[in-house]
Amino acid sequence: MSVNGEGSQGDPVLLVGEIAVATACKAQLVVHVEWQSSNVLVTGTLICTNYRLQFVPNPTSLEKASIIDGVSVFVSDSRSVPIGCVKEVNIVSNNKRKSLNPNATMPRKISEIEVVCKDMKKLNFSLRHCSKSEAITITTALARHSQPSSIHLLFAFDHALVSRMEPHSSSGTGTGSNSSSCSAYDSSTATFLNPRDWEKEMHRLNVTSDQWRVTECNKRFVVCKTLGPFLVSPANINDGMLEYVASLHQKQRLPVFLAHTHTHIT
Repeated sequence: MSVNGEGSQGDPVLLVGEIAVATACKAQLVVHVEWQSSNVLVTGTLICTNYRLQFVPNPTSLEKASIIDGVSVFVSDSRSVPIGCVKEVNIVSNNKRKSLNPNATMPRKISEIEVVCKDMKKLNFSLRHCSKSEAITITTALARHSQPSSIHLLFAFDHALVSRMEPHSSSGTGTGSNSSSCSAYDSSTATFLNPRDWEKEMHRLNVTSDQWRVTECNKRFVVCKTLGPFLVSPANINDGMLEYVASLHQKQRLPVFLAHTHTHIT
């Protein structure tokens, strides 16, 4: 399993502070195909971290199943599900389906996990070929993090803790190729109530100073009372022109800078 890099075996990429809590080898993703008389099973490794539920398919099993139309697309969409997107978890034990409750006693034998996401996606994982300990461990971990009893079980706390300890390390929990670009910024939260925050954001978005500039024309909210004190403006438009354009808009709300890509500005 790799951290912020792709492993040689297709291991999942872990974020800063992300920890693999439980693993179930030989788990099977159940793919329902309407024109098939039976479900298609893709064998792989099911991993539950403090941030997501990750399925790493076995290349051989995936290759065989991909012959059937739609299977490879479904597997690709099901590889990673953030824990925060999980709405409900059901388990199948002794041919009985019941809702997973983290405070309830876990059954000794779990044959299947059904994950219902908030976007209406439904994923079924068969654990029939996993050991009993693996099935119970990963089910317990999924229940614990998808229905946390404490906010300290949320991934944000682990991420913040590791980030503060090793904010720009390139090894271990570092950010890999992104560490050099992130090192230009401090860990304080941007409020955009000062020009420096806007300059950092423009630098992050690869916006050149010859095209765009940060203006203080609204520092005392004289142009618009509902916009921030600092605005991003095209470099060839002066503050007087901005004040005139604002007068043409309802409540003097100027179009504001939101995002930048290689092809256009939003």
